[in-house]
Amino acid sequence: MILEVVLISLFVLAFPVWSILARRRRLRRWPPVSVSFSSRLRKIFSRKVPFYQALPANQKRRFVSRVLRFLQGPRISASGTRINEVDVALVGASAIIPVFRLDHWRYRGLDEIVVFGPSFDRLLAGHDQEGRIVGLLGEGEAEGKMFLCRDALHRGFEQEGDGDNTAIHEFVHLIDKMDGRVDGIPKLLMRRQYVLPWLKLIKRKIGEIKDGQSDLNPYAAMGNEEFLAVAAEYFLEKPEEIKEAHPVLHRALERIFENPA
Repeated sequence: MILEVVLISLFVLAFPVWSILARRRRLRRWPPVSVSFSSRLRKIFSRKVPFYQALPANQKRRFVSRVLRFLQGPRISASGTRINEVDVALVGASAIIPVFRLDHWRYRGLDEIVVFGPSFDRLLAGHDQEGRIVGLLGEGEAEGKMFLCRDALHRGFEQEGDGDNTAIHEFVHLIDKMDGRVDGIPKLLMRRQYVLPWLKLIKRKIGEIKDGQSDLNPYAAMGNEEFLAVAAEYFLEKPEEIKEAHPVLHRALERIFENPA
């Protein structure tokens, strides 16, 4: 059993997430990000973000610019923990990595990102849930909010090349959701003729996972939406490995994240 389970927005909690937050003391919000933050972003990315480290110089400047633009949007808050510039930088990097090749991409429907610590994590998990909640895209009363465990946020970048990054996973769910449904079909990034082949590929790959014939994280077999998010993590963190092991899947993900409709 996987100890830490990445849950998605369709997971039904025993009680509304935002009701918990409302009953707790007011969230600590990170102040608006200024352009002067860019030099510190570069230093943080150079130490912490392998995706950034692999970019040529001109693309590194573009990456920082994209992150800065993103950080001017949703509020970043903390609950049950303290956050610093590194946390904010990693949230921004997680948002931009999946859409870095998409020049005109803008996230919609995201008002706030809550970075939470262990105490809040226990409240979210309740009494019956196995494992821990490490990431969640809000719905209902928590619509427009994303919840990220601070430990998992850092671990996603510290374990280089393992194909597992909770924050990227949740941003892929958000990309999926922006066409109105979290269903593993990011219609904003897919030409119509590719939808049916994509669904057939998902079915085949989930079958391989269930038969123990795949190196993809077994969590991908939970459904089409989780397959997309897990496969995207693999594609974005281990591009050469997925190209060798899953060439058809690699081409399909290239069409989604690098050459969309």
